[in-house]
Amino acid sequence: SQARVDKVATLGETPILRDVFARSFSQIVGQLSEEQQSLITPELLEMLRYNALVQTMQSMLLLEGAEKGKMTLSSMELKQGMQAIYAQFDLKDKKALKQRLKELDYPYKTFMKEVKNDLLQRKFANSLQAVVTVSNEDVDSAYREVDVQQILFPIQSKEDIEVQTELADTVYEKITEGLSFDEAVSLYSDPSMAPEQGRLGWIKVGDVVRDFEKVAFALNVGEVSRPIRTMFGIHLIKVKGKRELDRPETLDYEAEKAALLEREQKRVLQTYFDSIMSLRSLVITDPYVKPYPDKLKGDFDAAIGAYQSQVSLNPSSPVPHYMIAKVHLFQNRPSSAIAELEKADIKVEVSPQLDFPQLRFLMADLYLKQNQQKSAYAQYEKLLALVNTHEGLLLEFKKVLETQPLKKKAELINKIALAVQALAEQRAAELEAAEPATVPGSE
Repeated sequence: SQARVDKVATLGETPILRDVFARSFSQIVGQLSEEQQSLITPELLEMLRYNALVQTMQSMLLLEGAEKGKMTLSSMELKQGMQAIYAQFDLKDKKALKQRLKELDYPYKTFMKEVKNDLLQRKFANSLQAVVTVSNEDVDSAYREVDVQQILFPIQSKEDIEVQTELADTVYEKITEGLSFDEAVSLYSDPSMAPEQGRLGWIKVGDVVRDFEKVAFALNVGEVSRPIRTMFGIHLIKVKGKRELDRPETLDYEAEKAALLEREQKRVLQTYFDSIMSLRSLVITDPYVKPYPDKLKGDFDAAIGAYQSQVSLNPSSPVPHYMIAKVHLFQNRPSSAIAELEKADIKVEVSPQLDFPQLRFLMADLYLKQNQQKSAYAQYEKLLALVNTHEGLLLEFKKVLETQPLKKKAELINKIALAVQALAEQRAAELEAAEPATVPGSE
């Protein structure tokens, strides 16, 4: 029997392997400072996991592109890549690298495969970005708007490409022979364009995909473009009007072009990823990665299902219950939210080390909304115990308390002030202890 592939998702036919995803996640978290890592909330952690999935998919698509283009690394490119790694990790040479990898129990062959893949991805990304050029005219376009109308021939599968290309060519010919653009929209455009007669309205640089934008800004008023292809399909574009935006009296064209080039290079990569991913289905199977995109799509039932899977996988954790509560609140179900939060509370009683400030903030807030003063105060007491060694969180807590209708808040604010004072005294004592003692007569 075939061994089960340990994956977090599948993009089209390709599994996204857990170990590759885990490396992306570690890289993202590693970019945060120690203090930032200590303050990661459940909401942020969920977003970081999704960002790691996106980064993993993008790396996968770049490598796939490099392989399809039969791209290879020269010995010089590999040598330069290795020199950068030696410098980054303060290593003298290959021997020192092997020693470091041995200490980490990381196979050298695996490491070198990853390095080569990473260099190939970067080389392919650079080849995509190399086609981007910006001119003084592009800078001028950034201070202009155009009023755009379009006919869209959508492409939802590879089979659509030939059919829609032929149709777009035919419609373009009919327009050049006298068919009005408005009539062509009604007869041929994607139905989603019909209510507005294909009008996109006034657009600025950055509002639409680059290929569409380039054509729209180059057209004269009243002119119709030849068919152009983007990730959304094939378009015929008509410019209805142009107008100038406020601009500085003197423009530093070189500085503006440098900023525009950087922006456009990022955009060309994003367009490349989007164009491929629009033709492949993404199925996320890992319940820790799945809820964030489910919520972005508005599929809250699917998100709750994923959180319930988290409960099954880690029954002692209070976090899934907290996250389910937040979904219930978004859907205006406060009583369901409190029921979930109380489940989280029970789990924290069993495992106090799993407590976290956001749980206490939310429970106190909901109890106050129901005018349960005593329950709210108890939650704030627990919160104070959690954050009393972190000045930033104490001050945030004080700010929240000042706006809350809590009868005994003056008492809590006083306790926060004492905790902040204790931290200041502790810091002063540590500084004093760290200062070298002055030798009598040395001054």
